[in-house]
Amino acid sequence: MCSLFCTVIVTGQDIDVSKLPAPAARRVDFVKDIQPVLERSCLKCHNATVSMSGLRLDNREEALKGGDLGVDIVPRHSAESRAIHFAGRLVPQLEMPPKGKGDPLSDEEIGLLRAWIDQGAEWQAGVVLQSRPKPAPGSETDKAGVKDSSTLPPPANGKVDFVKEIRPLLASKCYPCHGPSQQKNQLRWDVKAVATRGGISGPAFKPGKSAESLVIRLVGRLQPGLVMPLQGERLTSTEIGLLRAWIDQGAHWPEGLDPKGYTAPLIHWAYRPLARPSAPRVKGSSWARTPIDSFILAKLQEKRLRPSPPADKRTLLRRVTYDLTGLPPTPEEIQAFLADTAPDAYVTVVDHLLASPRYGERWARHWLDVVHYADSHGHDQDRPRDNAWPYRDYVIRAFNEDKPYARFVEEQLAGDVLFPAAQRFIVPAATITNLIRSRSGNITGSRRCLPESTGQTALMTSIPAFMYCGSPC
Repeated sequence: MCSLFCTVIVTGQDIDVSKLPAPAARRVDFVKDIQPVLERSCLKCHNATVSMSGLRLDNREEALKGGDLGVDIVPRHSAESRAIHFAGRLVPQLEMPPKGKGDPLSDEEIGLLRAWIDQGAEWQAGVVLQSRPKPAPGSETDKAGVKDSSTLPPPANGKVDFVKEIRPLLASKCYPCHGPSQQKNQLRWDVKAVATRGGISGPAFKPGKSAESLVIRLVGRLQPGLVMPLQGERLTSTEIGLLRAWIDQGAHWPEGLDPKGYTAPLIHWAYRPLARPSAPRVKGSSWARTPIDSFILAKLQEKRLRPSPPADKRTLLRRVTYDLTGLPPTPEEIQAFLADTAPDAYVTVVDHLLASPRYGERWARHWLDVVHYADSHGHDQDRPRDNAWPYRDYVIRAFNEDKPYARFVEEQLAGDVLFPAAQRFIVPAATITNLIRSRSGNITGSRRCLPESTGQTALMTSIPAFMYCGSPC
């Protein structure tokens, strides 16, 4: 039995995607728009315990990987995603959910799914889905019967004490999922800074505005298909009133209540927001022509060193030409630079070198080293790899075109899927399989899905060359 995203390859049938509901016209939020649909309609048959057709939809990695026979969700291409074909009931005998096994998705829900896929199938890190029954029509969590804040219990009267009234409530109702042992959706209620910041879904509470606070909407059963806590007893009207009063009174949270020994996790520099530091003040600042020079000069002075004297024009040209192209300047280039007295003569030379094809040939070597590229197999059976060169040329072109790094990576991982209109990088996808396998059979790089003669996708694992090496190199 298959559910919504059954992974069966459909052959010999034309799919008329014009019959599909149009994608939603707005930006889709995964947690608010997509998670409830998947949890109500899909998780029962596609979770960590039960995975029909080998497909799991409880986390993004498993969902995008697909099931036993291939991929059902194609990011940025909802019309090509079999998940949408099945949910839209375009394939006879493969309507999902199956007839008699659940209500079909509404046009609005399919439109949201299509928009989510077309917008890149974003799925925040750490969000793990859990199966939830679909609310009965007319129930307080039914989408058509969403309650507004007027249905909430009123805030409690009198001043609320966080330590005596709110903290014990959080410990009993919230800590099991958002406490020391686990932090679902990256939210933690036992640490002030984390609770105040909120989790993946954003701030959990807005001081002074309890009716607009997400935590109140969740415990007050105002959020369609989602009530907190997920397990155990729900909050009583009195407890919700206490939370509302605490938030309305400013959400005062005394310092010094974090767990003993807790330290905020260090954030790797690569994930910190970019910040422009102020240039340090240095003596003899006339030497510094740019802010970077000020940092260099400050470190030199710290070590009681002096800057080297400026290089003469011939030496400067030789250095920059070797650096950018790996080749020495020609006699004609040297004479032209020496004769150029314009203030921007050096800038002109740099622009010329960056525009040279030799620039890509020089700097592509570093990436090709990372992916263990070679024109031959090496080791004791050093035979030529006849079809390796297109990938080499692709990398050189990428450097010469100043291709953004994100696009460069996407093209190598799934360019044929994400950017089907551009054909040039399908060449590396097709040749990578040949260039990465040594004569002894060891994988030394990556392998992408290759098209078979049938037009279907070969079931091959995608292993980024720059993230994995399967043999000693």
